[in-house]
Order: sequence, then structure tokens, then C-alpha cells
Amino acid sequence: MRLNLTLPLLSFLTLSLLLSSCGLKPSPRYRAQPLPERSRLDVSRMRSAIESFLGTPYRYGGDSLDGIDCSGLVMVIYRSSAGVQLPHIAEQLIRLGKKVKLKKIRFGDLVFFNTGSQEGVHSGIYVGDGQFAHASLSRGVILSRLDETYYRQRFLEARRVVK
Repeated sequence: MRLNLTLPLLSFLTLSLLLSSCGLKPSPRYRAQPLPERSRLDVSRMRSAIESFLGTPYRYGGDSLDGIDCSGLVMVIYRSSAGVQLPHIAEQLIRLGKKVKLKKIRFGDLVFFNTGSQEGVHSGIYVGDGQFAHASLSRGVILSRLDETYYRQRFLEARRVVK
């Protein structure tokens, strides 16, 4: 059997592949902005913000207590607790800040995973004691352990975007 793919179909497939990211909100004009050098993480404020989202249902492209996705959670938490505007696309988040070794990770660092899903990169925020906050497709915003087999096998990297 031979497939006859036309140019419009190929264009659609290419576009679909390019746009597959956790929390995709297309923003072709987005350019990674340099993060403010004097930005400081307010741990107490970030902890409270994360706690307020625990249990929030997952919603692709969401960025509120009504529903949120992984990159939306990162974006909202950083905006409210550090005054830093981050993109709502995990594949752009993973290019920000500086890479941190897992053994040097600290509260507020971003963690990234290759879940093998259509969404591509999955993101979360490290909260200490081997745990990170993220928006799970099936359970909404939860805390998970980095050493769980699922996440340990899919871990890509950690990044520090604010000191």
C-alpha cells in the first residue's frame, strides 16, 4: 500500500510536530528574554503559590486554578513569586537559566523530563526533599518524587532561572 501525501498534509504534519509541547500556546514571536540579574527567589512566597495550586485539575494550555498544564504552572508560579515572566512552552523553558547538576539542585529549580508523549518535554519545580511540583495529566497538580522509577528514567535536566 502506497501513501499519497499531498503538500497540505505534509505541512500540517510538520506544523503539528513543531508545535507539540506541554502547555503549548503558540507564540512564534517569543524570544528568550534575559532574566533579571537581581531577581531573587522568595521561597516562602513560592511555597505558598505552589500549595495553592495543589489539586488543580490538568488542562492543556491552562494557566489558572480552573485548570493548568505543566508549563503554565511554572509560568504562573514564577510570575507570582519571583516577578519573572517565563514562556508557557516547556521546550522554551528548558533553554532558560543555567543547567544544574542533580546533586546541586535546590528549591525553585526547574526540572524537565522526556515523557515520550505527544506533548514532548514535561516541566516541574523542585520543592526539596527529592520532590517536585508539576501538573499531572491524570491527577492535576501534585508533588512527585524525582527518584520514582518513571521520572528517574525520563529525567532530562534541571535548570536554575533565578538565584
